Amino acid sequence: MPEQAIPYWMKAGERALGRSAYREPLAYFDRALTLARSLPESPARTRQILDLLFLLGQTHSRNYNVSEALQTFKEAFELARAVDSPADLARAAVGATVAETFTGARALESRPLMEAALAALGEAETVERSRLLSQFSYQLWMSGNFERADALSHQAIDLARRLGDPSALYDALYYRVLAFSSLVQIALADGEGCEIAI
Repeated sequence: MPEQAIPYWMKAGERALGRSAYREPLAYFDRALTLARSLPESPARTRQILDLLFLLGQTHSRNYNVSEALQTFKEAFELARAVDSPADLARAAVGATVAETFTGARALESRPLMEAALAALGEAETVERSRLLSQFSYQLWMSGNFERADALSHQAIDLARRLGDPSALYDALYYRVLAFSSLVQIALADGEGCEIAI
């Protein structure tokens, strides 16, 4: 029965990831996803598909399969939108942006996903929103929208502090420092001095 095999394939993929395997986890997650898609429509089926898309996207991203990762996270985003799950929208948008960051491109396809996820989350006081703000601020910095990037970065840090979540605070501070260090490197490479206040 497919519904009994899906958790097996997921666990096999997670174990393979833990061993830093390259192709093996992709095969396991693909198999589980195929089985999940063959099940009748239900909230449990949708949840399994979303979880598998996230695992598959993260695995592609980890293996620098950027286009596959981006497509997988976009699919997860559309499914999350269809079932009206703001937390999953945020997770998919962040995953797509992280994958695209490896390309070095400034005009990222994931930007509309970030905007839509941020709008869906509204003013929610959640870790997902803090992570989304952190990642989006970094993307904005790298595309030259410094004013909005700075505002979103401060929001992410403040929210993570209010939530008392060390992991979210780490992400917020990490992406702020990463953005500034990248800008300093660009300015120095261009022979320009720079004054930046963190």
